Amino acid sequence: MIRFNSILFLSSTTIAAAAFWYFFGRSLQYVVGYGNDGGWTENFSALSRICITILIALLFGLLITWLAYAYRHEYSSAASRKRASNPMATMNAITIHDTITRDGIQFLGFDLRDILGLARERVSASTWVCDDVECIGRTSDEVHASSDSGTELSGGRFLELADGIDQTIDGNFTAYISSGRPWCVIRAIDGSEFVVITDDTTFLAELRRRFIDVRDSPGDVEYVV
Repeated sequence: MIRFNSILFLSSTTIAAAAFWYFFGRSLQYVVGYGNDGGWTENFSALSRICITILIALLFGLLITWLAYAYRHEYSSAASRKRASNPMATMNAITIHDTITRDGIQFLGFDLRDILGLARERVSASTWVCDDVECIGRTSDEVHASSDSGTELSGGRFLELADGIDQTIDGNFTAYISSGRPWCVIRAIDGSEFVVITDDTTFLAELRRRFIDVRDSPGDVEYVV
């Protein structure tokens, strides 16, 4: 593929060459038409104009190339900065819907602990915040209390609490490590699905391997903005 800079150089050179041949033709006409009467001084003046025309054309071509290159460089840098500052540029979201049927009733065949277990090391290293949680199980009271107060939980404690939940009906679980932006948000919705939003591609790959009904959900990425 021809590089952008090469295209710019060829374009500006073509413009410069066209300008040169135009003015060179005019100057050459002047030399041929008036050289015999004007003598050496007139010829020298015409040749000087030719040289000046060449120089101006080359400088004009170089200026166009430099300005276009500078603009492209600044545009690329600005785009890179925008991607770096925009969480949506790196975060991905999926929804998980695996279900089982028991006594004619269909419900999710997994829960929060099954998702966390696929990234246990990073989960343990994170600080977690629970919000709007509704769940049942032996640790549900403590989870509800943490959700209501907004108390931060260590990764280890969060794993312990998740192990005591039998069913997560609703809730948002957000993980932080060092930056102000979360690396993972897990959402339980109406006891019918889980949404996982994360920048960890390895975690996403593990989720896809572990579960069957996994769907891309780019619209959920906006939740972390």
